[in-house]
Amino acid sequence: MAREVESKFRVGSPEEIREKLIGVGARFLSRNLEKDTYYSLPEGQALSAVRLRSFGQKGLFTIKSAPEAGFESAPGIKVLEELQVEVDDAVLFGRMLEMMGFSPQFKKEKIRESYDWNGLLICLDELPHLGFFLEIEAPEDALAKTAVALGLDMGRAIGMTYMQIFSRYKAARNAPDLELTFESKR
Repeated sequence: MAREVESKFRVGSPEEIREKLIGVGARFLSRNLEKDTYYSLPEGQALSAVRLRSFGQKGLFTIKSAPEAGFESAPGIKVLEELQVEVDDAVLFGRMLEMMGFSPQFKKEKIRESYDWNGLLICLDELPHLGFFLEIEAPEDALAKTAVALGLDMGRAIGMTYMQIFSRYKAARNAPDLELTFESKR
């Protein structure tokens, strides 16, 4: 069983966090525009997400358990089961999902810079409307140590998904149809 354990931190200055990453010896891996489509969930399923992420023609299909599915975590840390499989043709796979009865419900885009630091994945994400976030994927005992090394306060960690953060953003602005895409920001 794959477990996703992560915390997010709102970042005011992406340049400052990049300098901190370089300063601790993090290794830059990639910078990509990721386009996610979230699909409707089958009735009665205890899942938090059915997602198809595309980057170019290739993609990554992911299902995630609901956070309440037996994993306990500290505030600001999200823990859930995550299963993923790479797909060679994201458009074709999306069509297959639709033919099986899944319907696209929400689109999300982000520009993600990925870094490796001591075997941990650290991502600097830029999201339309929301700004910059640093996401640390690590075992729970390493999350706080990594945050401290980067000058971040675990008391300010965010355990919500980007979709949950964006839902609050839309509600505060009374904009229920707004999408989390760069095109909708224009």
